[in-house]
Amino acid sequence: MTQDARELPGQETSEVSGSLSIDVARLDAYLRKEVDGYTGPTVVRKFGLGQSNPTYLIGAPPQKQYVVRAQPPGQKMNKTAHRMDREYDVLKALGGTDVPVPKVYALCMDESVIGSSFYVMEFCRGRIFKRASMDEMTPADRAAAYTDTIRVMAAIHNVDWRAAGLVDYGKCGGMYYRQLSSLTFVSKSQEKVSPKVPKIKNSKIVEVLKNHMPPDSVGLTHGDFKFDNLVFHPTEPRIIAVLDWELSTIGHPMLDLVTLANVYDTPYSPDPSPKSIGGVAGMPHLDASGIPTEQEMLTQYARLTGRPYPDPDWLFYKTFYIWRGAVIVQGIAARLHSGNASNKHAAKYARFAPIFAGRALSMAKQLAATGGKAPPKLIGPNLAMMDDYTHSTEGIKNFNESVYFNFFDTESHTGGFMRLGNRANEGYAERTLCMFLPDGSAVFTYGRPKITSNNGWHAGGLDVKIVRPMAEVVTTFAGEATLIRNPLDLFDPKEALGKEPKVHVELALTHCNVGPCFGKGAAKKKKKASGSAEDKLTENFSKAHTEQHNRVFGTVKIDGRTVLATPPPEAVEAGAAKVLGLRDHSWGPRSWSAISCYRWINGSINEDVGFAFSILGNPDGTVGSTHGIIHVGDRRMMMAAEVSLRTKYQDDVWYAGVDSPSEFKVLQPFRQMEVTLRFGDGGVVVVDGTVLSYIPLRNSKSAKPVRIGEGHVRYTVSKVEGVSEPLLQKVAGATGVGISEYLDTPKEAKL
Repeated sequence: MTQDARELPGQETSEVSGSLSIDVARLDAYLRKEVDGYTGPTVVRKFGLGQSNPTYLIGAPPQKQYVVRAQPPGQKMNKTAHRMDREYDVLKALGGTDVPVPKVYALCMDESVIGSSFYVMEFCRGRIFKRASMDEMTPADRAAAYTDTIRVMAAIHNVDWRAAGLVDYGKCGGMYYRQLSSLTFVSKSQEKVSPKVPKIKNSKIVEVLKNHMPPDSVGLTHGDFKFDNLVFHPTEPRIIAVLDWELSTIGHPMLDLVTLANVYDTPYSPDPSPKSIGGVAGMPHLDASGIPTEQEMLTQYARLTGRPYPDPDWLFYKTFYIWRGAVIVQGIAARLHSGNASNKHAAKYARFAPIFAGRALSMAKQLAATGGKAPPKLIGPNLAMMDDYTHSTEGIKNFNESVYFNFFDTESHTGGFMRLGNRANEGYAERTLCMFLPDGSAVFTYGRPKITSNNGWHAGGLDVKIVRPMAEVVTTFAGEATLIRNPLDLFDPKEALGKEPKVHVELALTHCNVGPCFGKGAAKKKKKASGSAEDKLTENFSKAHTEQHNRVFGTVKIDGRTVLATPPPEAVEAGAAKVLGLRDHSWGPRSWSAISCYRWINGSINEDVGFAFSILGNPDGTVGSTHGIIHVGDRRMMMAAEVSLRTKYQDDVWYAGVDSPSEFKVLQPFRQMEVTLRFGDGGVVVVDGTVLSYIPLRNSKSAKPVRIGEGHVRYTVSKVEGVSEPLLQKVAGATGVGISEYLDTPKEAKL
C-alpha cells in the first residue's frame, strides 16, 4: 500500500509486519463490542514515530479513524514501564481540563486480544514536527507555535491533580531522589539483556546530583515533553493534542521544561526527515526565525506558573536530563538486542547512549564546581532520605502516617504544635492544631477529615510540603479554631468547644533543620516481639519514626492579627529572637492504646542545642525503656546511657518515672519535671521544666480511652557536669522552650 496522500507530516504510517503484527479479526471483534459507534472496517497501519510502544492507525477515510497504542510484545525490561493503564487513566482524567489530549474510548488489559495490553483513543489529525526548527512554518507561525507550546506545558503543570482524580498517579514529592535510584536499577537491568548493550558509569554522576538537590516541587508532569509528542493543527500554529504519556507521573515540573529547552543544545538538521529529533543550535538565521531564545521561553514559563526566573538550579535540571536520556537510549539498545524495538532507526538511536553518558559526566563536574551541600545527617538504623515522604500502607487497616511540628518564640514563648496523621485505610486523617498565647489562653482545633490516599499530607485545611527531605518543610493552615480562655476547660471538650468563641487561623511556616535527623526506619525483617513496652510501641504504635530539631520562619495570624512572625534567615538581625522547634514523623500500625503510658519531653535551647527524651511505661507502672538525645550542631548527637524523670503534679509531690497521683490518674495537669541524663563517659546533664500552659487531650475512639497531656514548657539546663562538648558547656544555666507530652491509659478514671 502506498502512503496515503492525506497523511500529514509526522503521522506517516506503514504496513504492519514481523513481531509487531496483530490479529486484526480479534481486534475488530473487540472494537465493535467496546467502542461506541465503531463500524469498521478494521484497517491497521503502524505509525512511524514511537520508540517503545507500538502505535497503530485504525480505519481509513471516509470512516472515522482511531488509534490503538499497545504495550510492546515479548520481554519487558521492568515492571513499571509500558503501562497502558496509566496512560489511559491520565488521558481520561485530563479530558475536562485545559490540556489538549485525545479522547480515550477503551482500555484492554486482556493480552489474548492482540498479544499485549492496549487502549483506544481518537485520531487527532495534525502535524507532528520532527525538527524543533519547524522549517515548514513562517517566522510568525513559529513564534505562535512556541508560545502555545509553553502555554500547554504550563497548563499541564497547573492541573489540580488531586481534583482531577490523580491522587495516586505518582508519589507526592521526591521525584528526583526516586529516579536517581530507579534509573540506576533500570540501567543495570538493561545492561544484562546483552553484552552489546552500552554500559553507563552512573556512580559519580548520581553522587554529584544528590549533593545538589533543588527544592522539591510537585505537579503533574508529562515526562517526555518534546515536539514529536505534540500534534499541531493541520494549518494553524496551535496544539490540538499531547501524546505519549508513558513517562508521566506526579513529579517535579522542571523535568518537562528542561526536556523542551534541550532543543537549544541539540544541533539543527536540514534533513526534512531526520533520523533523530533536530534542534535549533546552529540553525541559519535563528535570530529572524521567530523562535524565542531560551531565556524568553523560560521567562514565559515562569510568568504562567509563578516559578522563579532565573532558576538557580537550572544546571542540576540539565545534568539530570542528559543522564536520564542516556539511560533511556540505553533502553532502546536493550530492546534492539532483544528483538523488540518498534522503530526502524533504533540502531541509530542506541549509539547515542555513551555520548549522552559522557556529556552528563562533564556537566556533573561543572555542577560539582558550584559547591553544593551535603544532605542532613541521618542517625539511626534503616533510615533513608526518602523516608521523609509518605510510605505504602501495606494493606494494614490501622496504618497511620503522622507528621508533628512544634514551634516556639524563644523570647515571648508564643508558639504551639500541629499534627496530621493519615489513616487512609480507615478513610480519615487526624488533624490537630494548638497555639499557646501570651495571656494564658489557647487556640485549638481538631478534626477527622476524610481522605482516600496516603499520598502526601493534605487534609482539613492543613497542608505539609517537603521542600528538601530531612532539611526543609513548609506547613500551611487556613481554617476555623476555638479560642479557649482557660485551656484546662478541655478536660470537658464537648462543653469547652461548644461555648467558646470561634476564630480564623492562618498559618504559613517553613521548618529548616538545625540538627541531624534521628530515629529508625522500617526494619527489613520482622523480629519476634518480646512483649516489652518498646516492642508493643514498634508493632502497634510506631513501626518507624524520625525526629529533628528545626528553626522556623513565617507567620501565624488569628482573626487577622499576627501572633507569631519571624522573617527568613537572610533578613534576621543578629541577636533577634528566634522560633525553634521539633518535628516528628512516624509510620506504621497505630493503636492509641497499644502502650500503657509514655513521657515525651523535647525542647530547644538555641540553634546548636536541642533535646528529646522519652520514657515508655509497662502496664504495671514501671519504666519499660528510656531514650535521651541532645543534638549539638547540625551533624552531631549525644546519646544518653541512662535517663531518669521526676514529675510534680498539682498535689505538689514529685513522682518518679511514669508514676502519677493514683487518686487523680493524670486527670490533673503536671506542673514541673526534672530530667537527668547520664552519659557513658560519666557526664551528667540535668534539664528542669516549668509548665507555662497545659492542654488536656484525649482519644476516646481507641480500644481503651487514652489521656494525652500537652505541656507548654520553659526549660532550664540546671546542670552540665563532666561533659567535654563545648556547645553543651556553653548552655549551662540557659533557658529554652518546648513541649512535654504525657500519654496515659487510665484504669479507673473516666474520660
